[in-house]
Amino acid sequence: MSKRKMWTEAEVETLRKLVNEGKSAEEISEEMKRTKVSIQNKMRELKIKSKWERTGKNTVWTVENVEKLKRLNDEGETPQKIADELSCTKSSIHSKMSELKIKSKCKKVAKKRTTHFYKVGEVVNDSVKIVELTRVEQKTTTIKAYIVESIEYPDAPYNTMDEYGLKRGDGCAYKRGLKVYPGNSLYSIEHIRPNIIDIEQSKTVTPYYAKNKIKFKCSNIECDNTKMMTPGQLVSSGFACSLCSKNLSYGQLAYGQYNEYFKLGFESEKILPELPNRRVDFINWTNGMWVEIQGIQHTDKNSNRYESAHAQDLEKRAFAKNNSEYNLIEIDMRISSWEYFKEQINNCEYLPSINDEDEKAILKLMEKNSKYPVATIKYMYEVKGYSVQYIADELGYKHHQVQRVLERNNIKTINRTKKIRCVTTGEVFDSVKIASEELGLNRNSVKSVVNPNSSYQSTKGYKFEYLK
Repeated sequence: MSKRKMWTEAEVETLRKLVNEGKSAEEISEEMKRTKVSIQNKMRELKIKSKWERTGKNTVWTVENVEKLKRLNDEGETPQKIADELSCTKSSIHSKMSELKIKSKCKKVAKKRTTHFYKVGEVVNDSVKIVELTRVEQKTTTIKAYIVESIEYPDAPYNTMDEYGLKRGDGCAYKRGLKVYPGNSLYSIEHIRPNIIDIEQSKTVTPYYAKNKIKFKCSNIECDNTKMMTPGQLVSSGFACSLCSKNLSYGQLAYGQYNEYFKLGFESEKILPELPNRRVDFINWTNGMWVEIQGIQHTDKNSNRYESAHAQDLEKRAFAKNNSEYNLIEIDMRISSWEYFKEQINNCEYLPSINDEDEKAILKLMEKNSKYPVATIKYMYEVKGYSVQYIADELGYKHHQVQRVLERNNIKTINRTKKIRCVTTGEVFDSVKIASEELGLNRNSVKSVVNPNSSYQSTKGYKFEYLK
């Protein structure tokens, strides 16, 4: 930055002298070797009024000058040409013509249109193909534009893009979510169709950029829950139903179904014999591979649960390091979305990668196994009168899971017992508790035997079954 030049007293006197001589700011600037702005600022500071008069500034419009103005205008001369002839400014000519209501008769020379930059058939920005050259109106003129075809969505209707946008790097409007047709709409994503209520509306909504919330429904045919969501929330995180969801984290649900699809042999929520005070997310007892799903509470230091989760992580890592029979794999799931989960899996060298076909199958499994059969549970409890434990045993759930489903649906549970029969002796008991007490058996053992889904056939020689 140049240093500011200070004014001396001699320079101020020279400035006053030159102003009194009627010289312009430009002339004074050249003579004093200063900028025009510097001269004008100093004159303003010293309150010195310029005595320079621009030629024709105060033009006296005589009858002769007015007639000459009219004649030159009739001859089709431009305002600038007329100003030069009358030795005045162009603005003065415009003002006088406006005052006399004289319309300019000069013929405007039409600008020659430049040719289009792109050619028909050319692919631009790797996203659109030029189909036809055209022009579109913009304010008082027209600009160069193109009718283009989408590369990613070739069956989409053609749309128009202006040349400036293409040169700037703008891509396909369908890919950017600026235009929607059924092929790139919310409806085009198959795995979320069961959540859609208004099918026709979903064909006109973009799945990622729409800001307005839409009413969606739970995909569970046994649940009638609905809620307002943006399409982006539904696509990235799914419909977390407050009435029938199993309340699994997205990472646990995704990995559980991924494990089932690829038949990897992992079991969930197990306790290692050498680490009795900690549960592991997934363990394969055959090869010792151990997977931990690291949600946001494991990665975000601002999370309320970070300290306890981090302490557990450190303990598990130290254990795995000191026990070579286990291979600990941590899956980062700080973002609860399918794309993020798929990226983490495909970046792991120890786990099979997910392709497009695998993705569709796993997403279907996730949708199927993320919900409880609410209608069935309600029917068994309210109509059939079965106990919570009996329903849990029949459907393969735990007591607290069935209890939670009923409570979510505003069904107050009461303590119900179901009679059981000892197949071995033929005796009938009012409950598992009474049978275990009278026969001197462990209550949990009797529960396991009477459960039709259990592998236990008997306990201490006794077999049991529920009375229908």
